[in-house]
Amino acid sequence: MTSILIRHITLFCLLISTIALTASTVQDDMEDYLDEATRHERLGDLHAALQYMDSALTLAVKSSDKAGEAEVYSRQGIVYQVQGNYEKALKYQLDALRLVENSADEELWANVLNNIGTIHHYQQNYEEARRYYDLCLGLRMKLEDKRNLAMSYNNFGALQEDMGNINEALNMHAHCIDIWKELQDTAWIAISYVNIGSCLQKQGDLDSALTLYEQALSMYTDRPGSHQRGKMMVRIGDTYLLKGEYLNALYWCQKAKDQAEVWEAIPLHKESCYCLYKAHDQLGNEAAALEMFKEYVAAKDSLEGQELTRRITKLEMDYQFSKQFLADSLAAEEDRMRAEFEFQAELDGEKQKRNLYLILGVGILIFTGGLWSRLTYVRRSRAEIQSERDRSDKLLLNILPAPVAKELKMTGKASAKDYSMVTVLFTDFVDFTGIAASMSAQELVEELNICFMKFDQIIESYQLEKIKTIGDAYMAVGGLYDTEFNYQERSIRAALDIKDFIQERRQINRSKGMKPFQIRLGIHSGPVVAGVVGQSKFQYDIWGDTVNIAARMEECAEMNSINISKTTYEMVKDCEDFEFTSRGALIVKGKGPMEMYTVQRSASHSAQAPAQVEQEPELKDEMKAS
Repeated sequence: MTSILIRHITLFCLLISTIALTASTVQDDMEDYLDEATRHERLGDLHAALQYMDSALTLAVKSSDKAGEAEVYSRQGIVYQVQGNYEKALKYQLDALRLVENSADEELWANVLNNIGTIHHYQQNYEEARRYYDLCLGLRMKLEDKRNLAMSYNNFGALQEDMGNINEALNMHAHCIDIWKELQDTAWIAISYVNIGSCLQKQGDLDSALTLYEQALSMYTDRPGSHQRGKMMVRIGDTYLLKGEYLNALYWCQKAKDQAEVWEAIPLHKESCYCLYKAHDQLGNEAAALEMFKEYVAAKDSLEGQELTRRITKLEMDYQFSKQFLADSLAAEEDRMRAEFEFQAELDGEKQKRNLYLILGVGILIFTGGLWSRLTYVRRSRAEIQSERDRSDKLLLNILPAPVAKELKMTGKASAKDYSMVTVLFTDFVDFTGIAASMSAQELVEELNICFMKFDQIIESYQLEKIKTIGDAYMAVGGLYDTEFNYQERSIRAALDIKDFIQERRQINRSKGMKPFQIRLGIHSGPVVAGVVGQSKFQYDIWGDTVNIAARMEECAEMNSINISKTTYEMVKDCEDFEFTSRGALIVKGKGPMEMYTVQRSASHSAQAPAQVEQEPELKDEMKAS
C-alpha cells in the first residue's frame, strides 16, 4: 500500500515538473521572438519585426498568457503608430487595454494607457490625450517608478507645447531632464533636448534650438536606425530653412527622408518632403521642388485617408454601442417595473392601488421619453454612418471605375479582365521641361491642375474612363464598361474638346505674359488587359500593345494636332462630323511603318463647336507652413 502511494506521488511530481518545463519553454520562445522583433525594429525592418511579434502572439494565446498577449498587442500598436497607421495602432492598443485593465500588472496597464494617449496626441485630440495621460500618471505615481514617471512628464510637456502653453512645457521638460540625468539615460536626455529646442524655435530663438537639436543627435549615435534620429534631422532641416540656409536644409531633410523610407514612417516622410520642397523652391530647383511637392501631397492624402477610416470606425462603434445599450435598458426597465407591480399588488386598499397606478404612469412616461431619446440618437448615428459611407464611396469612385469599385467592396479584391476592343487616348505637352523651367513650382502645379481638372470634366462628359496621369501626360480609355454607344467617336470628340481648351489657355496665358502649353494627342484602338495593382496604394491600370501604340501615335503627332491609327480610322471614317488627312506610313519605334491620320472637325460642323471655353478660376495657394 505504501509503495503504491509513493508511486502515485512520484508520477504526480513528474507531471507537475513537465507542465512547468513546458510553460518555461513557451515563455523562453516567446521572449526570443520579441528579442528578434526588437533587433529588426532597430534595423528599421518593421515588416520583419511585425512577423516576429505575430509568432510571439501565437505562443501567448496558446499558453493563455494574457499579460503576454497584451504586451505583444501594445508593441504592434507602437509599430503601426510609427508608420502613421493610427487606426491600426489604436485597435491594437485597445486590444491590449481590454486584457490588462484592472489587472495586477499595473506597469503594463499604465504603458498601454500612455500609448493610447500618444495616438490621440498625434491626431490632435488633445482632451482625449490628456485624459489617458492622467490615467497613466495616476498608476505610475502608485508604482513610484522614476523612469516611467519621467516619460509621463515628457508627454505632458509635449502636450502643453502643442496646446500653445510654451512656458508650462519648458518647465515640464526641465523637470524631465533632472530625472534623466539622475538615471544617466542619455537617449531620453536627447529627446528632452529636442522638446526644449522645439519650444525655443516657436519663441523665435533659432540658434539655441539648433544647438539643442544637434547636441541631441550627437547623443543618439548609439541607436542607429532609430526613427527618433529622423525626427531630429527634420527638426534641424526645418530650423535651417527658417534661417534661410537652404543648402543645409536640403542636406538634413534628405537624411530625414532616407530614415522615413527605411522605417516606412509616413508622418516623418510627409514632414521631410515638405521641407525639401520649400528648400528646392527657394533655390530655384523647380523640377526637384515639384517632385517633392508631389510626394508631400501623396503622404498627406494617405494620412487623411486613414483619418476618414478612423471616423467611420468610431461612428460604427458608437452606433453598435447605442443599439446594445438601448436593448439592455429596455430589458432592465421591464424587469424593474414587473417587480414593482408585483410588490404593490400585494398591498391592500384603493389608496395603495392609486399610488401604484400613479407610479407606473410616471415610470412609463419617463421610460418612453428615454426610449424616444435613444431612438433619435440611433437614427442620427445611422444617418452619420451612411453619410461617411457615401463620402468613402465617392472617394473610391474617384480612383476606380464603378464596376471595379463595386467588386472591390463586395469581395475585397478586383480580378483582371481582358477587353477585345477599346480606344486609348494619350495627351502630352510639347517641351514641358523647357516651359517648366520658366515657371515657379507653384505656378507649374496650378497650371497643370487647371488643365487636368478640365480634362477630367471632358472625359467624364463623354463617358470615358480616366486611367492616370504620368508627369505631364494624361491617359484615358473608351469602351471598357460602356460599349452601347460609339466609344471610338466619343474618344475623338473628347480629344477635339481638349485641343480647343488648350487653345483657349494659350490665349489666357499669353495675356498674362506666361509661356503657353502646346499639346499632342494620339489615339489607337485594340485589345487590352485591365485591373487593379497594389494593395495599400492600389491603382487601376491597363496594359497591352494597344497602350504602347496609342503612346506612339501621340509621339508622332504634330504640335496641337490629333494623330490616330489606321485601326481607329477604319472605325470612324464614315462619321460626317470629322475630316481626316492621311499622313501616309510613318516609322514607329519598335513597330516599323504604320499608317496614320490627323483628324479635325469637319467644316460643316465646326460652327457648332463652342466658340469659347469657360476659363477655370485661378487656384489659391493653400499651402501653409507646417
